Amino acid sequence: MIEPREQIEARLDAEWEEKGLSIVARERAFDRGLDGIAWEMGDWVAERPTAYGDMTRLAEKLDVPLGTLKNRASVARRIEPSRRRDELSWSHHAEVAGLEPEEGRRGSGEASLYNWSVDRLRGVMAERSARGRAERENARLKAEIEALKAERAGPRCGAARG
Repeated sequence: MIEPREQIEARLDAEWEEKGLSIVARERAFDRGLDGIAWEMGDWVAERPTAYGDMTRLAEKLDVPLGTLKNRASVARRIEPSRRRDELSWSHHAEVAGLEPEEGRRGSGEASLYNWSVDRLRGVMAERSARGRAERENARLKAEIEALKAERAGPRCGAARG
């Protein structure tokens, strides 16, 4: 007898949720100290597309803060396994997850090379971001000034005849 699609999906959902409960239980047993479990939870949540409200229900079922689930899934989606550095904490990776991939690689590479703390990495990335914004604003203002100068100079038609 062939199982109806709904039964198969329900069984798969139950197995998937059991895996999540197991991850949460292991994390609690280790007093939230293992980065590997944070990655495992993030990868687990990220492996399934979620509809509106699914994450809230999942967080309630697992008794995990919604923000934790969302954050871990977001970082896991943005930092694929090949970019994860064993010598850096999950928190280091979370700091660079929102950056453009090349900038994130640069930041995590430097954090690894110079053994930066999460706070140091955050500070360097914030400084670079601020410097980039200032450079873009300066370039915008220079272009605006040049446009005003060109407008002011305007075409000099009909110059005075002598």
